[in-house]
Amino acid sequence: MANKEKKDLSHLISNSPVEIDSMRLIEIIIRIGDLIEQVFDKFYKTYKLSKPQFTALYRIYLTGEDGIALSVLGDQMSVTRANITSLVDRMVSRGLIKRITNENDRRSINAVITEEGKEILEKVLPDKEELTSEVLNFLSGNEREHFYELLIKVEKYLIANYFNK
Repeated sequence: MANKEKKDLSHLISNSPVEIDSMRLIEIIIRIGDLIEQVFDKFYKTYKLSKPQFTALYRIYLTGEDGIALSVLGDQMSVTRANITSLVDRMVSRGLIKRITNENDRRSINAVITEEGKEILEKVLPDKEELTSEVLNFLSGNEREHFYELLIKVEKYLIANYFNK
């Protein structure tokens, strides 16, 4: 095992190519995904938000004055009814959103963004856009384009082979 680790690390010193297998690539993709999640989690915390809170707030904002049914929001975010209720409870208590009864279906509750929620988004969105650009700005335009094409190719393969059967 120690010899394998030395071999794996030797390319860093010698700059010689290392055979790259699929398992290694998947591990790197997962690790990079985790690092990006950590960067954005830290970013959201500066606004006292979690990623799910930001996502919900933004989706609610996009629906305008009518808001969005909690069940629809939960479906869009792929969370359970209990989780969306808990998330909305926390956001209501912070004054970011409010609940209103759906006029078309009195059994349904909609979430609507408050002025305070809009103010938070007005601060977060430009900063998020800047951070998003910074994360990959060290790559040249051609490198980003090639990286994007490869990621899309992987995505299409995964969907076609593991989700459409």
